[in-house]
Amino acid sequence: MRRLILLLTLLVTYAVADDRPIVFRGITVVDGTGARPQRQLDVLLGGDRIVKVGPRVRAPEKAR
Repeated sequence: MRRLILLLTLLVTYAVADDRPIVFRGITVVDGTGARPQRQLDVLLGGDRIVKVGPRVRAPEKAR
């Protein structure tokens, strides 16, 4: 779990350093509410914010 938190922290830090949006595809999302993990989702980050989460997030043209 600590490795996962460290990895996510590094990824978000990297995303903030570059102003282009970043898309993670096919990940498992754990929302922390006790609900089951949701698999094969895409996550769009814009700056230091999660912009969209879903099964097929449309990425902006300049996204990484």
